[in-house]
Amino acid sequence: MLDRELEGYLRQFPPLSEVTVCYSSPEAQAIAPFLVVISGYVSLYGETHYYETDFDLRTLGSHKDLERLALVLMRSIEEAGEHVSTVH
Repeated sequence: MLDRELEGYLRQFPPLSEVTVCYSSPEAQAIAPFLVVISGYVSLYGETHYYETDFDLRTLGSHKDLERLALVLMRSIEEAGEHVSTVH
């Protein structure tokens, strides 16, 4: 799977609609084209928060793996929202 394909898949889920999947640098892409950075911004209680994680495309073996990745990312955003709500 390519970085743009993964990005397109993830963007279909509302909390991930602004997600970006890219390489940390052109050199990183040339050396390890399977390592990408998943990042984006999300609004939590009126505040904009940035998230970022490294991801190995080789771990995607099936459609279930894609679903699991999307669920993990959305759950992380949900947990961050719960944390932000307790701080306010």
